[in-house]
Amino acid sequence: MTTTSGILPPSQTAAAATPTVAEQSRSQYDEDFELFLTLLTTQIQNQNPLDPMNSNEMTQQVVNYSQLEQQINSNEELERINANLAQLTVSNAVSYLGDTVTYVTDKSNLANGEANWRYNIQGGTASTIEITITNEAGDTVRTETINGPLSGFQEYTWDGRADDGTQSPDGAYAISVNAQDDDGKVLSVATAGSGVVTEVDLAGDAPILTVNGDFVSLDDIISIARQSN
Repeated sequence: MTTTSGILPPSQTAAAATPTVAEQSRSQYDEDFELFLTLLTTQIQNQNPLDPMNSNEMTQQVVNYSQLEQQINSNEELERINANLAQLTVSNAVSYLGDTVTYVTDKSNLANGEANWRYNIQGGTASTIEITITNEAGDTVRTETINGPLSGFQEYTWDGRADDGTQSPDGAYAISVNAQDDDGKVLSVATAGSGVVTEVDLAGDAPILTVNGDFVSLDDIISIARQSN
């Protein structure tokens, strides 16, 4: 079952209870400007005709308030833009529900006798690749050596068979990939898993997807396979 945790994004939930920085600035500006106009009117009404107020000083004060208002307007516009971007991010995350995604991780879920990983060999061409698969307890259940040459993105599918020939139970497993070139140099390898998005959590600062029991951020998504209608 696919679920969505949280109804409103954090920015909207917080906004319902606490004024934003721009709203607080606007409220304080309105109070200060009203007080300024009151004092200015009183000064004008009570000024000495023989010694009138300095118009330059009054003009500078008005200019300062005008500049402050422009800054507050800019802040309000930025907050509106950020709110719209946050809503787009939430809508984008929710749209992943039911889709199959590939994401940065060393884990994959063994189900129906199959677990799949992708890995990216970086910085050269591997002549030998050593695969190690461990269970949730950290015990090694499967090792395999793959001969190259191989480079770039590769896929590895495990049928669940352990080194002793027994069938491993369904569940989460982690992969470790050690790649070396002809000179024995260890190459950098990034691993990824795939699975169906079953939940989207909107309670935090950024949406978090649940895939194979893992919590996955949007930044860790590599590719998406949309569900068929």
